[in-house]
Amino acid sequence: MAMPKNTLIIQFPKRLNEDFDFDQLVEIEESLIQGMSQSRTGDVDGHDWGAEGANIFIFPTNGHSWPSLDVAKAHLKLKGLLSSSIIVKRFKSERYEVVWPENYEGEFERL
Repeated sequence: MAMPKNTLIIQFPKRLNEDFDFDQLVEIEESLIQGMSQSRTGDVDGHDWGAEGANIFIFPTNGHSWPSLDVAKAHLKLKGLLSSSIIVKRFKSERYEVVWPENYEGEFERL
């Protein structure tokens, strides 16, 4: 069994992204792959897609640093998706911390 890693999760809930489709998911994922590679801040580990929305998973460089968060937010803003995204830090301990939107209220649910 693999050891858990710190992971940045970018979530696109269907309730906030009614018109979000699979092609958009792939486009933003490819943009993030390029951005993380160029900035050396993380590695995109893929995505999942379901009836309630989609997630993209990023492993931060060195496993404990979160500059990948700034890169992800910049790419989402450029694509017009930042305001309808939820960004979460998942720690090795399996604890989740919502870091975007700021002052997020409510429980984070993995889609």
